[in-house]
Amino acid sequence: GFGPGELEKVEELAGQPELSPRDGELLRLYARWVHLLQERGVAWAPLALQRLPEALEHATDRELAAALGAEEGQPPAMYIYGFYDWIDVHLEWMSALSRRVETAVYYPWAAEKGKTHPAFGFAESVLQDLRLRFAFAAERRPNEQLSLARDFFAGYSRGPSVDIALYLKQGLRLDLSAYTEKQRKIYHSLVRVPWGGTITYGELSASAGIAGGARFAGNAMAANRFPVIVPCHRVVVRGGNPGRYSGGDAKKVALLQHEGVSIHSGIIA
Repeated sequence: GFGPGELEKVEELAGQPELSPRDGELLRLYARWVHLLQERGVAWAPLALQRLPEALEHATDRELAAALGAEEGQPPAMYIYGFYDWIDVHLEWMSALSRRVETAVYYPWAAEKGKTHPAFGFAESVLQDLRLRFAFAAERRPNEQLSLARDFFAGYSRGPSVDIALYLKQGLRLDLSAYTEKQRKIYHSLVRVPWGGTITYGELSASAGIAGGARFAGNAMAANRFPVIVPCHRVVVRGGNPGRYSGGDAKKVALLQHEGVSIHSGIIA
């Protein structure tokens, strides 16, 4: 977030009454750590980042796509977010990257509904600075869709019993146009599995009207781009084994346990 030259902002933010004691202490620890780096003469920017603009300039399209994790046949894109100082430190390689691939800057500290938290009063001036440095094709403020998605994840993290169907009724929309009709049937059936519930791959395919489609359901889970919202972690192997998860098997177990599912010795009770 903040660079080494802005420690007074970190310390000021740490003292904000709205901040929890834990978050305030973390910021103070961060400030002490940066002071220590400065005292020992440790360079702030890694050499890798210092050399990045030149590497971007000479990289092939294939190398860029691989580095940015683009799927086969899809053009690469880069989404950047952070505090102003983080952006400021990386302006050079951001500029080099934006000349090669589509680049979006996500700046969450700007005003929403006309209000900015006092700790981020500098946000609008940062946006003005970015507009001078870059020619943006478009600018967008947070919209209703983003607000609904944010509210869903905030509610999910608190628990219990967050119903995605409620958010869908309120207007949250998932773009499933890239999927086949059969895949969409699988996803539509899956969002009806409630908090704390599980369903096997075979049961899910049957509920979607796809006979003998357990393997197809498994492949649809692997292709799911909306994890947690489309709760593929609730799809388990017959016999009680939680099964695999693209986000990591341990993450799947953690999500299920967060929802109150009992798992003992790797088996759902």
